[in-house]
Amino acid sequence: MQQETTKEILNNGVQRNLILYFSGTGNCYSIAKRLAEISGGAKTVRITPQLVEEAEKGGKSFAAQKVIIVFPAYAYGMPPVMYGFFKRVAIISPYIAVIVSHGTKYGAALSQTKRQARKCGTDIKGYFDIKSVENFAPIFGLPSDAEIKIQTEEQYNQTEIIAEKIKENTLNKVKRGFYLPYGFVSGIFRLFRPLLNCSFIISDKCVKCGLCAKKCPAAALVFTSGEKPKLKRRKCQCCQGCINVCPKQAITFAGMRKSRRRYLHPDFQQAAGSLSDKSNGSDTETEADNS
Repeated sequence: MQQETTKEILNNGVQRNLILYFSGTGNCYSIAKRLAEISGGAKTVRITPQLVEEAEKGGKSFAAQKVIIVFPAYAYGMPPVMYGFFKRVAIISPYIAVIVSHGTKYGAALSQTKRQARKCGTDIKGYFDIKSVENFAPIFGLPSDAEIKIQTEEQYNQTEIIAEKIKENTLNKVKRGFYLPYGFVSGIFRLFRPLLNCSFIISDKCVKCGLCAKKCPAAALVFTSGEKPKLKRRKCQCCQGCINVCPKQAITFAGMRKSRRRYLHPDFQQAAGSLSDKSNGSDTETEADNS
């Protein structure tokens, strides 16, 4: 069935490249955007829990001659949304590649992806990782502006190298290693994620602009005009997007230092335009509104 469908893709002129990505603070958005530019205009689709739910109800599938899936490592493992994605979304392509972005180490993210994809019948040919700026606000502080610039340039360089490998249909296996400790950490994270979200705080600095809810990839923030957003804890993916996109830094976790700087990838900032304008009530829609 898989081989027959793949042949149809090659014969029927289905789109060449499709990039599916999950992103909270813009690192994976940037990788997807750059890959699309390098490939000559591949279609990009943002992975969300809503997309996964639609797939479960209607059998949603994606087909292309090349499919590239980009997502960050969370606590050294796959983000919760990606488990549902591989389980419920059918991907039909002769060549499927996965790229995991990470700050410190990708840990067990690629090995977990391999295991989940095989379980769900998805044949991934290329496994890659790209080091990006670490920005998990509750635990890690941001590097200096100079270091962020260096790391961002290195991310661009790595993206170009991997884009060339994908262009050549490179087979890239998951590196052998001892991933058990990383898998344990990511398992604890997934198990206690709803409890972690109990420490989510929206302070009185909130100006009720609704930007955080608009940008949440999981639709975990419910915004009613004139009121503070409310968090649906079980939906939240802990992507930190709301914490970093809030123009007033009104969103934090309990115990998080007030002085801790926020982060959005430069490409994401550029696409989003002026956050301060949005916080003052501007309804101007930009590319990043749909990213």
